[in-house]
Amino acid sequence: MFTTNNQPATPDVSAVFLGNGTVRLSIDGDTTSLQAGSEEELRSEVVARAHRLAQSHNAPVRVRVIEGGNTMLVDVNPDGSNGVANSAPAAPAVAAQQPDPLPTAPAEPPAVVEDEKPAAEPAFEWVDDPEWQQLAKEPASTGWRSVLKLPAGKAEIEQRQQEFAQQMREAEERRQREERQRREAAEQRRIQEQQEAEELSRKQALAERRQAHKSKLTRTIQTNFQGTRTILVANPKGGARKTTTTYILGAMIGSTRGGSTIAWDANETMGTLGERARDDRHHRTVVDLLEDGAQHFLDIDSARVGVLDAYVRNQGDCHFDVLASDENPNRQDQIDAEGFRKVHDILSHFYRMILVDTGNNIRAAHFTEAQKHADQLVIPVAASHDSKNRALDMMAAFSAAGYDHLVAHAVVLVHETEPIERDDEGNPISNQPHELTAAEIASAFENRVRTVLPVPYDPKLKDGGEIDYFQLSPDTISAYREAAAAVSDALIDRTLQPGRHADDET
Repeated sequence: MFTTNNQPATPDVSAVFLGNGTVRLSIDGDTTSLQAGSEEELRSEVVARAHRLAQSHNAPVRVRVIEGGNTMLVDVNPDGSNGVANSAPAAPAVAAQQPDPLPTAPAEPPAVVEDEKPAAEPAFEWVDDPEWQQLAKEPASTGWRSVLKLPAGKAEIEQRQQEFAQQMREAEERRQREERQRREAAEQRRIQEQQEAEELSRKQALAERRQAHKSKLTRTIQTNFQGTRTILVANPKGGARKTTTTYILGAMIGSTRGGSTIAWDANETMGTLGERARDDRHHRTVVDLLEDGAQHFLDIDSARVGVLDAYVRNQGDCHFDVLASDENPNRQDQIDAEGFRKVHDILSHFYRMILVDTGNNIRAAHFTEAQKHADQLVIPVAASHDSKNRALDMMAAFSAAGYDHLVAHAVVLVHETEPIERDDEGNPISNQPHELTAAEIASAFENRVRTVLPVPYDPKLKDGGEIDYFQLSPDTISAYREAAAAVSDALIDRTLQPGRHADDET
Protein backbone atom coordinates (compact mmCIF):
# COMPACT_ATOMS: atom_id res chain seq x y z
CA MET A 1 0.00 0.00 0.00
CA PHE A 2 1.18 3.52 -0.60
CA THR A 3 -0.15 7.00 0.15
CA THR A 4 0.54 10.32 -1.53
CA ASN A 5 -0.55 13.82 -0.72
CA ASN A 6 -2.66 12.59 2.17
CA GLN A 7 -4.64 10.43 -0.23
CA PRO A 8 -5.76 7.04 0.97
CA ALA A 9 -3.24 4.32 0.32
CA THR A 10 -3.78 2.32 -2.91
CA PRO A 11 -2.89 -1.34 -3.22
CA ASP A 12 0.54 -2.42 -4.33
CA VAL A 13 -0.19 -4.48 -7.46
CA SER A 14 2.14 -6.51 -9.67
CA ALA A 15 1.53 -8.96 -12.47
CA VAL A 16 4.15 -11.43 -13.67
CA PHE A 17 3.35 -13.14 -16.97
CA LEU A 18 4.86 -16.59 -17.02
CA GLY A 19 4.34 -17.13 -20.76
CA ASN A 20 2.31 -20.33 -20.50
CA GLY A 21 -1.16 -18.81 -20.31
CA THR A 22 -0.62 -17.97 -16.66
CA VAL A 23 -0.06 -14.73 -14.78
CA ARG A 24 0.85 -14.38 -11.13
CA LEU A 25 -1.10 -11.42 -9.76
CA SER A 26 0.03 -9.94 -6.44
CA ILE A 27 -2.09 -7.38 -4.53
CA ASP A 28 -0.41 -6.08 -1.39
CA GLY A 29 1.55 -9.31 -1.19
CA ASP A 30 -1.47 -11.54 -1.68
CA THR A 31 -0.56 -13.63 -4.77
CA THR A 32 -3.05 -15.32 -7.11
CA SER A 33 -2.40 -17.31 -10.28
CA LEU A 34 -4.68 -16.54 -13.19
CA GLN A 35 -5.02 -18.62 -16.34
CA ALA A 36 -6.63 -17.93 -19.71
CA GLY A 37 -6.56 -19.12 -23.25
CA SER A 38 -4.45 -16.23 -24.51
CA GLU A 39 -2.17 -13.44 -23.34
CA GLU A 40 -4.77 -10.86 -24.41
CA GLU A 41 -7.35 -12.45 -22.12
CA LEU A 42 -4.82 -12.41 -19.22
CA ARG A 43 -4.02 -8.74 -19.81
CA SER A 44 -7.71 -7.87 -19.89
CA GLU A 45 -8.31 -9.74 -16.64
CA VAL A 46 -5.40 -7.95 -14.90
CA VAL A 47 -6.71 -4.54 -16.05
CA ALA A 48 -10.28 -5.44 -15.03
CA ARG A 49 -9.15 -6.34 -11.49
CA ALA A 50 -7.02 -3.21 -11.26
CA HIS A 51 -10.01 -1.15 -12.40
CA ARG A 52 -12.19 -2.61 -9.68
CA LEU A 53 -9.49 -1.75 -7.13
CA ALA A 54 -9.25 1.81 -8.48
CA GLN A 55 -13.01 2.20 -8.19
CA SER A 56 -13.12 0.78 -4.68
CA HIS A 57 -10.36 3.17 -3.59
CA ASN A 58 -11.51 5.99 -5.81
CA ALA A 59 -7.92 6.49 -6.83
CA PRO A 60 -5.60 5.41 -9.62
CA VAL A 61 -3.97 2.03 -9.27
CA ARG A 62 -0.51 1.40 -10.68
CA VAL A 63 0.29 -2.12 -11.80
CA ARG A 64 3.88 -3.25 -12.22
CA VAL A 65 3.85 -5.61 -15.19
CA ILE A 66 6.67 -8.03 -15.91
CA GLU A 67 6.24 -9.70 -19.28
CA GLY A 68 8.74 -11.18 -21.68
CA GLY A 69 11.73 -9.88 -19.70
CA ASN A 70 10.40 -6.30 -19.78
CA THR A 71 8.79 -4.28 -17.01
CA MET A 72 6.24 -1.55 -17.43
CA LEU A 73 4.04 0.49 -15.14
CA VAL A 74 0.37 0.52 -16.06
CA ASP A 75 -1.89 3.14 -14.45
CA VAL A 76 -5.59 2.32 -14.22
CA ASN A 77 -7.98 5.12 -13.24
CA PRO A 78 -11.41 4.83 -11.62
CA ASP A 79 -13.10 6.43 -14.63
CA GLY A 80 -11.79 3.68 -16.92
CA SER A 81 -9.04 5.77 -18.53
CA ASN A 82 -5.67 4.10 -18.59
CA GLY A 83 -2.07 4.93 -19.23
CA VAL A 84 1.44 3.55 -19.35
CA ALA A 85 3.99 5.15 -17.06
CA ASN A 86 7.75 5.26 -17.66
CA SER A 87 9.08 1.75 -17.99
CA ALA A 88 10.88 0.31 -15.03
CA PRO A 89 14.12 -1.65 -15.30
CA ALA A 90 13.67 -5.24 -16.26
CA ALA A 91 13.18 -7.57 -13.34
CA PRO A 92 15.82 -10.24 -12.72
CA ALA A 93 15.11 -13.47 -14.46
CA VAL A 94 14.87 -15.29 -11.11
CA ALA A 95 12.04 -13.00 -10.12
CA ALA A 96 9.83 -14.69 -12.63
CA GLN A 97 10.35 -17.95 -10.76
CA GLN A 98 10.67 -16.96 -7.08
CA PRO A 99 9.56 -13.31 -6.83
CA ASP A 100 10.73 -11.31 -3.89
CA PRO A 101 8.32 -8.89 -2.28
CA LEU A 102 7.71 -6.11 -4.73
CA PRO A 103 9.21 -2.69 -3.94
CA THR A 104 6.86 -0.08 -2.76
CA ALA A 105 5.66 2.44 -5.25
CA PRO A 106 7.23 5.90 -5.28
CA ALA A 107 5.70 8.54 -3.09
CA GLU A 108 4.67 10.84 -5.90
CA PRO A 109 1.07 10.65 -7.14
CA PRO A 110 0.41 8.00 -9.78
CA ALA A 111 -0.34 10.52 -12.43
CA VAL A 112 -1.04 9.09 -15.84
CA VAL A 113 2.18 9.43 -17.75
CA GLU A 114 2.65 7.58 -21.00
CA ASP A 115 6.09 6.33 -21.83
CA GLU A 116 5.10 6.05 -25.53
CA LYS A 117 3.06 8.78 -27.08
CA PRO A 118 0.94 7.92 -30.10
CA ALA A 119 3.23 7.88 -33.08
CA ALA A 120 2.94 10.91 -35.28
CA GLU A 121 1.68 10.06 -38.68
CA PRO A 122 4.73 9.74 -40.89
CA ALA A 123 4.71 11.64 -44.08
CA PHE A 124 3.93 8.98 -46.59
CA GLU A 125 2.13 8.90 -49.89
CA TRP A 126 -1.39 8.52 -48.59
CA VAL A 127 -1.18 10.80 -45.53
CA ASP A 128 -4.10 12.92 -46.76
CA ASP A 129 -6.22 9.98 -47.78
CA PRO A 130 -9.50 10.08 -45.76
CA GLU A 131 -9.48 6.31 -45.39
CA TRP A 132 -5.95 6.39 -43.96
CA GLN A 133 -6.79 9.26 -41.63
CA GLN A 134 -9.69 7.26 -40.24
CA LEU A 135 -7.50 4.16 -39.90
CA ALA A 136 -4.76 6.13 -38.10
CA LYS A 137 -7.22 7.29 -35.45
CA GLU A 138 -8.33 3.80 -34.53
CA PRO A 139 -7.06 2.59 -31.14
CA ALA A 140 -4.29 0.06 -30.76
CA SER A 141 -5.25 -3.46 -31.73
CA THR A 142 -2.49 -5.46 -30.03
CA GLY A 143 -0.60 -5.64 -26.76
CA TRP A 144 -1.21 -3.61 -23.63
CA ARG A 145 -2.17 -0.53 -25.62
CA SER A 146 -5.10 -2.50 -27.05
CA VAL A 147 -6.15 -3.74 -23.61
CA LEU A 148 -5.89 -0.22 -22.22
CA LYS A 149 -7.74 1.19 -25.26
CA LEU A 150 -4.89 3.58 -26.00
CA PRO A 151 -4.01 5.01 -29.41
CA ALA A 152 -1.80 2.88 -31.56
CA GLY A 153 1.89 3.19 -30.92
CA LYS A 154 4.59 4.00 -33.43
CA ALA A 155 5.29 0.38 -34.32
CA GLU A 156 1.64 -0.36 -34.97
CA ILE A 157 1.20 2.87 -36.96
CA GLU A 158 4.16 1.88 -39.12
CA GLN A 159 2.67 -1.59 -39.55
CA ARG A 160 -0.65 -0.04 -40.50
CA GLN A 161 1.09 2.22 -42.98
CA GLN A 162 2.80 -0.76 -44.59
CA GLU A 163 -0.45 -2.70 -44.78
CA PHE A 164 -2.38 0.34 -46.02
CA ALA A 165 0.30 1.04 -48.61
CA GLN A 166 0.13 -2.58 -49.74
CA GLN A 167 -3.66 -2.38 -49.94
CA MET A 168 -3.46 0.84 -51.92
CA ARG A 169 -0.89 -0.64 -54.30
CA GLU A 170 -3.03 -3.71 -54.75
CA ALA A 171 -6.09 -1.52 -55.23
CA GLU A 172 -4.22 0.53 -57.83
CA GLU A 173 -3.04 -2.62 -59.57
CA ARG A 174 -6.59 -3.93 -59.46
CA ARG A 175 -7.91 -0.63 -60.78
CA GLN A 176 -5.37 -0.65 -63.58
CA ARG A 177 -6.14 -4.27 -64.33
CA GLU A 178 -9.87 -3.58 -64.35
CA GLU A 179 -9.32 -0.51 -66.50
CA ARG A 180 -7.21 -2.54 -68.87
CA GLN A 181 -9.86 -5.22 -68.94
CA ARG A 182 -12.52 -2.58 -69.47
CA ARG A 183 -10.57 -1.11 -72.38
CA GLU A 184 -9.96 -4.57 -73.80
CA ALA A 185 -13.63 -5.46 -73.40
CA ALA A 186 -14.61 -2.16 -75.00
CA GLU A 187 -12.23 -2.84 -77.85
CA GLN A 188 -13.62 -6.35 -78.20
CA ARG A 189 -17.14 -4.92 -78.24
CA ARG A 190 -16.08 -2.35 -80.81
CA ILE A 191 -14.50 -5.04 -82.98
CA GLN A 192 -17.51 -7.31 -82.52
CA GLU A 193 -19.94 -4.49 -83.29
CA GLN A 194 -17.87 -3.56 -86.32
CA GLN A 195 -17.81 -7.18 -87.47
CA GLU A 196 -21.54 -7.51 -86.85
CA ALA A 197 -22.16 -4.27 -88.73
CA GLU A 198 -19.98 -5.47 -91.59
CA GLU A 199 -21.72 -8.85 -91.56
CA LEU A 200 -25.12 -7.16 -91.48
CA SER A 201 -24.07 -4.87 -94.30
CA ARG A 202 -22.77 -7.85 -96.25
CA LYS A 203 -25.97 -9.78 -95.66
CA GLN A 204 -28.07 -6.76 -96.62
CA ALA A 205 -26.03 -6.30 -99.77
CA LEU A 206 -26.34 -10.03 -100.46
CA ALA A 207 -30.09 -9.88 -99.87
CA GLU A 208 -30.35 -6.87 -102.18
CA ARG A 209 -28.32 -8.65 -104.85
CA ARG A 210 -30.44 -11.75 -104.45
CA GLN A 211 -33.63 -9.73 -104.66
CA ALA A 212 -32.38 -7.91 -107.72
CA HIS A 213 -31.32 -11.22 -109.25
CA LYS A 214 -34.67 -12.78 -108.35
CA SER A 215 -36.49 -9.87 -109.97
CA LYS A 216 -34.37 -10.28 -113.08
CA LEU A 217 -35.08 -14.02 -113.21
CA THR A 218 -38.79 -13.38 -112.70
CA ARG A 219 -38.91 -10.90 -115.56
CA THR A 220 -37.11 -13.42 -117.76
CA ILE A 221 -39.55 -16.21 -116.88
CA GLN A 222 -42.47 -13.89 -117.58
CA THR A 223 -41.28 -13.20 -121.13
CA ASN A 224 -44.03 -13.08 -123.72
CA PHE A 225 -42.91 -15.64 -126.28
CA GLN A 226 -45.68 -14.68 -128.69
CA GLY A 227 -46.86 -18.24 -129.00
CA THR A 228 -46.89 -21.66 -127.35
CA ARG A 229 -43.55 -23.09 -126.32
CA THR A 230 -42.89 -26.80 -125.72
CA ILE A 231 -40.22 -27.87 -123.22
CA LEU A 232 -39.03 -31.47 -123.46
CA VAL A 233 -37.79 -33.02 -120.21
CA ALA A 234 -35.78 -36.10 -121.15
CA ASN A 235 -33.26 -38.66 -119.90
CA PRO A 236 -33.69 -42.36 -120.73
CA LYS A 237 -32.29 -43.39 -117.31
CA GLY A 238 -34.98 -44.22 -114.78
CA GLY A 239 -34.65 -42.26 -111.55
CA ALA A 240 -32.99 -39.31 -113.27
CA ARG A 241 -35.59 -36.96 -111.69
CA LYS A 242 -37.58 -36.38 -114.92
CA THR A 243 -40.97 -36.38 -113.19
CA THR A 244 -39.71 -34.27 -110.27
CA THR A 245 -38.20 -31.75 -112.68
CA THR A 246 -41.32 -31.59 -114.84
CA TYR A 247 -43.61 -30.95 -111.87
CA ILE A 248 -41.50 -28.38 -110.01
CA LEU A 249 -40.45 -26.58 -113.20
CA GLY A 250 -44.13 -26.43 -114.18
CA ALA A 251 -45.00 -25.03 -110.75
CA MET A 252 -42.26 -22.41 -110.96
CA ILE A 253 -43.21 -21.31 -114.48
CA GLY A 254 -46.94 -21.42 -113.77
CA SER A 255 -46.78 -19.48 -110.50
CA THR A 256 -44.38 -16.91 -111.97
CA ARG A 257 -46.24 -16.42 -115.25
CA GLY A 258 -49.68 -16.53 -113.62
CA GLY A 259 -50.90 -19.72 -115.26
CA SER A 260 -51.38 -20.94 -118.83
CA THR A 261 -48.89 -23.73 -118.11
CA ILE A 262 -49.35 -27.50 -118.25
CA ALA A 263 -47.12 -30.45 -117.32
CA TRP A 264 -47.91 -33.47 -119.50
CA ASP A 265 -46.82 -36.99 -118.61
CA ALA A 266 -46.18 -38.28 -122.15
CA ASN A 267 -44.88 -41.65 -121.04
CA GLU A 268 -45.90 -44.22 -123.61
CA THR A 269 -47.53 -46.35 -120.90
CA MET A 270 -47.83 -45.66 -117.16
CA GLY A 271 -45.94 -42.65 -115.86
CA THR A 272 -45.92 -41.29 -112.29
CA LEU A 273 -46.56 -37.57 -112.77
CA GLY A 274 -50.23 -38.05 -111.83
CA GLU A 275 -49.15 -39.72 -108.58
CA ARG A 276 -46.76 -36.90 -107.68
CA ALA A 277 -49.35 -34.18 -108.46
CA ARG A 278 -52.18 -32.89 -106.32
CA ASP A 279 -55.41 -34.85 -106.58
CA ASP A 280 -58.40 -33.44 -108.43
CA ARG A 281 -62.07 -34.44 -108.48
CA HIS A 282 -61.45 -36.83 -111.36
CA HIS A 283 -58.82 -39.38 -112.38
CA ARG A 284 -59.01 -39.04 -116.15
CA THR A 285 -55.79 -39.26 -118.11
CA VAL A 286 -54.41 -38.54 -121.55
CA VAL A 287 -55.92 -41.80 -122.79
CA ASP A 288 -59.37 -40.59 -121.76
CA LEU A 289 -58.69 -37.31 -123.54
CA LEU A 290 -57.85 -39.12 -126.77
CA GLU A 291 -60.73 -41.59 -126.54
CA ASP A 292 -63.51 -39.34 -125.24
CA GLY A 293 -62.46 -35.74 -125.50
CA ALA A 294 -60.59 -35.28 -128.75
CA GLN A 295 -63.85 -34.92 -130.69
CA HIS A 296 -64.58 -31.70 -128.82
CA PHE A 297 -61.44 -30.09 -130.21
CA LEU A 298 -61.82 -30.90 -133.89
CA ASP A 299 -62.45 -27.27 -134.83
CA ILE A 300 -62.14 -23.88 -133.17
CA ASP A 301 -65.90 -23.50 -132.72
CA SER A 302 -66.23 -26.69 -130.65
CA ALA A 303 -63.03 -26.19 -128.65
CA ARG A 304 -63.68 -25.07 -125.07
CA VAL A 305 -61.20 -24.86 -122.23
CA GLY A 306 -63.95 -25.94 -119.86
CA VAL A 307 -64.12 -29.25 -121.67
CA LEU A 308 -60.38 -29.71 -121.20
CA ASP A 309 -60.80 -29.20 -117.45
CA ALA A 310 -62.40 -32.64 -117.30
CA TYR A 311 -59.07 -34.22 -118.25
CA VAL A 312 -56.41 -32.08 -116.57
CA ARG A 313 -55.71 -31.77 -112.84
CA ASN A 314 -55.51 -28.26 -111.44
CA GLN A 315 -52.55 -27.63 -109.09
CA GLY A 316 -54.07 -24.79 -107.10
CA ASP A 317 -51.84 -21.90 -106.12
CA CYS A 318 -49.07 -23.19 -108.36
CA HIS A 319 -51.19 -22.01 -111.32
CA PHE A 320 -50.55 -24.91 -113.65
CA ASP A 321 -52.29 -28.10 -114.70
CA VAL A 322 -51.17 -31.71 -114.96
CA LEU A 323 -52.21 -34.11 -117.70
CA ALA A 324 -51.51 -37.59 -116.36
CA SER A 325 -50.50 -40.65 -118.36
CA ASP A 326 -52.51 -43.85 -118.27
CA GLU A 327 -52.92 -45.09 -114.69
CA ASN A 328 -54.95 -48.25 -115.40
CA PRO A 329 -52.69 -51.33 -115.03
CA ASN A 330 -55.24 -53.44 -116.93
CA ARG A 331 -55.14 -51.25 -120.00
CA GLN A 332 -52.39 -51.77 -122.57
CA ASP A 333 -52.98 -48.61 -124.59
CA GLN A 334 -49.88 -46.70 -125.65
CA ILE A 335 -49.58 -43.16 -126.94
CA ASP A 336 -48.10 -43.30 -130.42
CA ALA A 337 -46.87 -40.51 -132.68
CA GLU A 338 -50.35 -39.69 -133.92
CA GLY A 339 -51.68 -39.60 -130.37
CA PHE A 340 -48.86 -37.27 -129.34
CA ARG A 341 -49.64 -34.90 -132.26
CA LYS A 342 -53.35 -34.78 -131.36
CA VAL A 343 -52.76 -34.09 -127.68
CA HIS A 344 -50.05 -31.53 -128.38
CA ASP A 345 -52.34 -29.74 -130.84
CA ILE A 346 -55.15 -29.60 -128.27
CA LEU A 347 -52.88 -28.32 -125.51
CA SER A 348 -51.33 -25.72 -127.81
CA HIS A 349 -54.76 -24.11 -128.18
CA PHE A 350 -55.09 -23.41 -124.44
CA TYR A 351 -51.59 -23.17 -122.92
CA ARG A 352 -48.58 -20.97 -123.58
CA MET A 353 -46.07 -23.29 -121.90
CA ILE A 354 -46.18 -27.08 -122.33
CA LEU A 355 -43.73 -29.21 -120.32
CA VAL A 356 -43.48 -32.79 -121.60
CA ASP A 357 -42.29 -35.54 -119.23
CA THR A 358 -41.05 -38.22 -121.63
CA GLY A 359 -40.61 -41.88 -120.90
CA ASN A 360 -37.40 -43.87 -120.84
CA ASN A 361 -37.52 -45.16 -124.43
CA ILE A 362 -36.02 -42.58 -126.78
CA ARG A 363 -36.85 -44.81 -129.75
CA ALA A 364 -40.58 -44.90 -129.00
CA ALA A 365 -42.78 -43.26 -131.62
CA HIS A 366 -44.20 -40.71 -129.18
CA PHE A 367 -40.65 -39.69 -128.16
CA THR A 368 -39.43 -39.08 -131.70
CA GLU A 369 -42.65 -37.12 -132.34
CA ALA A 370 -41.97 -35.06 -129.20
CA GLN A 371 -38.54 -34.13 -130.56
CA LYS A 372 -40.21 -32.55 -133.59
CA HIS A 373 -42.38 -30.28 -131.45
CA ALA A 374 -39.77 -29.37 -128.82
CA ASP A 375 -38.59 -25.77 -128.57
CA GLN A 376 -36.32 -26.45 -125.60
CA LEU A 377 -34.60 -29.48 -124.07
CA VAL A 378 -34.17 -29.92 -120.32
CA ILE A 379 -31.99 -32.85 -119.19
CA PRO A 380 -32.36 -33.84 -115.53
CA VAL A 381 -29.46 -35.94 -114.26
CA ALA A 382 -29.11 -37.63 -110.90
CA ALA A 383 -25.59 -37.14 -109.52
CA SER A 384 -24.50 -40.63 -110.56
CA HIS A 385 -22.37 -41.93 -113.38
CA ASP A 386 -25.05 -44.13 -114.95
CA SER A 387 -27.52 -41.24 -115.09
CA LYS A 388 -24.81 -39.06 -116.64
CA ASN A 389 -23.84 -41.70 -119.20
CA ARG A 390 -27.41 -42.32 -120.35
CA ALA A 391 -27.92 -38.58 -120.75
CA LEU A 392 -24.78 -38.28 -122.87
CA ASP A 393 -25.95 -41.22 -124.99
CA MET A 394 -29.29 -39.47 -125.51
CA MET A 395 -27.57 -36.24 -126.52
CA ALA A 396 -25.58 -38.16 -129.12
CA ALA A 397 -28.84 -39.70 -130.41
CA PHE A 398 -30.42 -36.24 -130.64
CA SER A 399 -27.49 -34.96 -132.66
CA ALA A 400 -27.59 -37.99 -134.94
CA ALA A 401 -31.28 -37.37 -135.56
CA GLY A 402 -30.65 -33.77 -136.59
CA TYR A 403 -31.49 -32.04 -133.28
CA ASP A 404 -28.11 -30.48 -132.56
CA HIS A 405 -29.84 -27.19 -131.81
CA LEU A 406 -31.76 -28.77 -128.92
CA VAL A 407 -28.56 -30.21 -127.47
CA ALA A 408 -26.60 -26.99 -127.88
CA HIS A 409 -29.32 -24.97 -126.09
CA ALA A 410 -30.13 -27.64 -123.51
CA VAL A 411 -30.34 -26.90 -119.78
CA VAL A 412 -28.87 -29.71 -117.65
CA LEU A 413 -30.04 -29.98 -114.04
CA VAL A 414 -27.69 -32.03 -111.84
CA HIS A 415 -29.72 -33.31 -108.88
CA GLU A 416 -27.62 -33.88 -105.79
CA THR A 417 -28.47 -37.19 -104.15
CA GLU A 418 -27.07 -36.24 -100.72
CA PRO A 419 -26.88 -32.97 -98.79
CA ILE A 420 -24.00 -30.66 -99.71
CA GLU A 421 -23.18 -27.93 -97.21
CA ARG A 422 -22.84 -24.50 -98.78
CA ASP A 423 -22.09 -20.97 -97.64
CA ASP A 424 -24.59 -18.18 -98.13
CA GLU A 425 -23.10 -17.52 -101.55
CA GLY A 426 -24.00 -21.07 -102.60
CA ASN A 427 -20.45 -22.41 -102.69
CA PRO A 428 -19.67 -25.87 -101.22
CA ILE A 429 -17.68 -25.58 -98.01
CA SER A 430 -16.53 -29.20 -97.65
CA ASN A 431 -15.14 -31.95 -99.83
CA GLN A 432 -17.27 -35.02 -99.26
CA PRO A 433 -17.06 -37.78 -101.90
CA HIS A 434 -20.61 -37.17 -103.12
CA GLU A 435 -19.78 -33.48 -103.63
CA LEU A 436 -16.88 -34.38 -105.89
CA THR A 437 -19.13 -36.77 -107.79
CA ALA A 438 -21.73 -34.04 -108.37
CA ALA A 439 -19.02 -31.69 -109.59
CA GLU A 440 -17.61 -34.39 -111.88
CA ILE A 441 -21.08 -35.11 -113.30
CA ALA A 442 -21.62 -31.41 -114.00
CA SER A 443 -18.22 -31.04 -115.69
CA ALA A 444 -19.13 -33.81 -118.18
CA PHE A 445 -21.78 -31.55 -119.72
CA GLU A 446 -19.87 -28.27 -119.79
CA ASN A 447 -19.10 -26.97 -123.28
CA ARG A 448 -21.70 -29.39 -124.67
CA VAL A 449 -24.91 -27.68 -123.58
CA ARG A 450 -26.02 -24.14 -122.90
CA THR A 451 -26.31 -24.27 -119.10
CA VAL A 452 -25.51 -26.71 -116.28
CA LEU A 453 -27.18 -25.98 -112.93
CA PRO A 454 -27.13 -27.81 -109.59
CA VAL A 455 -30.34 -28.77 -107.80
CA PRO A 456 -29.75 -29.33 -104.07
CA TYR A 457 -30.85 -32.39 -102.17
CA ASP A 458 -34.27 -31.87 -100.60
CA PRO A 459 -35.57 -34.40 -98.02
CA LYS A 460 -39.13 -33.40 -98.94
CA LEU A 461 -38.64 -35.16 -102.27
CA LYS A 462 -36.95 -38.26 -100.91
CA ASP A 463 -39.98 -40.54 -100.46
CA GLY A 464 -41.26 -40.13 -104.03
CA GLY A 465 -44.76 -39.21 -102.86
CA GLU A 466 -46.98 -36.27 -103.72
CA ILE A 467 -44.97 -33.10 -104.22
CA ASP A 468 -46.00 -30.15 -102.06
CA TYR A 469 -44.37 -27.25 -103.84
CA PHE A 470 -44.77 -24.90 -100.89
CA GLN A 471 -43.02 -27.29 -98.51
CA LEU A 472 -39.86 -27.47 -100.57
CA SER A 473 -36.71 -25.87 -99.20
CA PRO A 474 -35.89 -22.28 -100.23
CA ASP A 475 -32.74 -23.59 -101.90
CA THR A 476 -34.79 -25.96 -104.05
CA ILE A 477 -37.16 -23.17 -105.07
CA SER A 478 -34.20 -20.90 -105.89
CA ALA A 479 -32.59 -23.64 -107.98
CA TYR A 480 -35.73 -24.14 -110.04
CA ARG A 481 -36.13 -20.39 -110.46
CA GLU A 482 -32.65 -20.37 -111.95
CA ALA A 483 -33.62 -23.34 -114.14
CA ALA A 484 -36.84 -21.70 -115.36
CA ALA A 485 -34.95 -18.50 -116.18
CA ALA A 486 -32.24 -20.47 -118.00
CA VAL A 487 -34.95 -22.21 -120.07
CA SER A 488 -36.55 -18.85 -120.81
CA ASP A 489 -33.20 -17.33 -121.81
CA ALA A 490 -32.63 -20.18 -124.23
CA LEU A 491 -36.13 -19.78 -125.65
CA ILE A 492 -35.57 -16.05 -126.08
CA ASP A 493 -32.35 -16.66 -128.02
CA ARG A 494 -33.87 -19.41 -130.17
CA THR A 495 -37.38 -18.19 -130.84
CA LEU A 496 -37.45 -14.44 -130.42
CA GLN A 497 -34.46 -13.41 -132.50
CA PRO A 498 -35.45 -11.25 -135.49
CA GLY A 499 -36.47 -13.40 -138.46
CA ARG A 500 -36.38 -16.66 -136.47
CA HIS A 501 -39.21 -18.83 -135.20
CA ALA A 502 -39.08 -22.07 -133.32
CA ASP A 503 -40.51 -23.94 -136.26
CA ASP A 504 -37.57 -22.82 -138.43
CA GLU A 505 -35.24 -25.39 -136.84
CA THR A 506 -37.59 -28.29 -136.24
